[in-house]
Amino acid sequence: MTIGESEVAGTARGAETGAASSSPIQSAEDSGVGSPSSVSLKQLAIRASMWTVIGFGVSQLLRLGGNLALTRLLSPGVFGVMALVNAVLQGLQMFSDFGTRQSVIQHRRGDDPDFVNTAWTFQAVRGGALWLTACALAAPLSLVYPGTGIGWLLPAAGLTAAIAGLASTKEVTLNRHLNIGRVSMVEIVAQCLGLAVMIVWAWRAPSVWALIGGAIVGVGVRSALTHVVLPGAWNRFCGEWSAVRDLVDFGKWLLLASVIGFLSEQGDRLLLGKIMSSTELGVYSVAFFLAEFVSQAVSRLTHVVLFPAFSRLAREAPERLRAGYYRSRFAIDMVCAPAGGFLVGAGPLVVRLLYDWRYAEAGAMVQALALRTLFTCATTPGAGALLALGQPRYATIAKVMTAVWIMTGIPLGFWLGGLSGAVWAVGLAYALPAGYFVRALKKHGLIEWRGELRTVVMFCGGVAVGLFAAAICFGD
Repeated sequence: MTIGESEVAGTARGAETGAASSSPIQSAEDSGVGSPSSVSLKQLAIRASMWTVIGFGVSQLLRLGGNLALTRLLSPGVFGVMALVNAVLQGLQMFSDFGTRQSVIQHRRGDDPDFVNTAWTFQAVRGGALWLTACALAAPLSLVYPGTGIGWLLPAAGLTAAIAGLASTKEVTLNRHLNIGRVSMVEIVAQCLGLAVMIVWAWRAPSVWALIGGAIVGVGVRSALTHVVLPGAWNRFCGEWSAVRDLVDFGKWLLLASVIGFLSEQGDRLLLGKIMSSTELGVYSVAFFLAEFVSQAVSRLTHVVLFPAFSRLAREAPERLRAGYYRSRFAIDMVCAPAGGFLVGAGPLVVRLLYDWRYAEAGAMVQALALRTLFTCATTPGAGALLALGQPRYATIAKVMTAVWIMTGIPLGFWLGGLSGAVWAVGLAYALPAGYFVRALKKHGLIEWRGELRTVVMFCGGVAVGLFAAAICFGD
């Protein structure tokens, strides 16, 4: 994860609304594909959904509580500097992402020790390489962003990549089989300890180093616990050629998507870092944290529950995937679409209730950025369904669209409307990819227009409720 992600700006990974309780597993059972397998898949997905809801709920409460505490202990400028550090580290992650996790979950040999250990070797070597790259980039970036201290911060923050690369693949294997109870507990414990270090450090010596120190502790605890607490065989270095070939073949599209995804997901921070002060960028980071709250819920559920379930269903009963997909979408839309719409309508109200006067400008930013939720409800689960069918190229093309929009829309928005115009450009970045995913789903026989319209209606309902709440409370 990125430095301070759970407490600061809330960037890219890594359950929330119980969506899989009405997920594709039901359609597998209805299709009568292998009775024991079907029942097992349904039971596993329901249990995984429950753990995901609990784990994500606790995690989000910790994130929100930590964010509120840290914004009172640290200045907005600290969060602006960390946004830049996070953007660089996330970029390094994306420029080297071969999708080993997705490969293990999706591949028919996902339980083969040689295949899994080869994937772990990829992961470990990559983590070390990322840290060395971060060290090498520190000096040049200190010239690009003078006065931020990034030359010293980046090598220290890069340690998290090396440590995370040593995490056991036991968690991926458990995720593949929708057995995520212990994984959720590991993540919560690590998050609690990392957050505690951040808060105590920020209280005793308020600086950006509090965020970095807490992140290193959190990632270290998480990696250690994946080896010690989770069941399964210990990893060892391995380089089986057939496994390498399969990993590269599956991951080449994901690697390209990740490279382009750096611009689509982190380009806003890098561009805004040149036109905003550190304080303004810190306010933007807080706004992004709030606006992405719902989108991260959709992403978490998709990656932890829906993608493994879709993958298994695609192998066993592909003709039932569309019904399962929209059952899952309904559960997501029912909660996430109105919640995102509410933030569009009541962004200033939410900011006034949660933060002090230094972050007042984040309210209008939340309204613009929360528009992304409407599009995320379609693109994220849709990408998971297409990836389960072995079609990763759609995610790559969608990221190209987003990257082009970000790199052209932010400068154009800034030229037309200043900082507000630039932020609105970020909020609209997923609109074109959403339309593209709808077309891709139609091509593969997965589209249901009623389901897509339902998302829009629920989102608009949330906007109306948010506007009403803001008008009642503050006359906004």
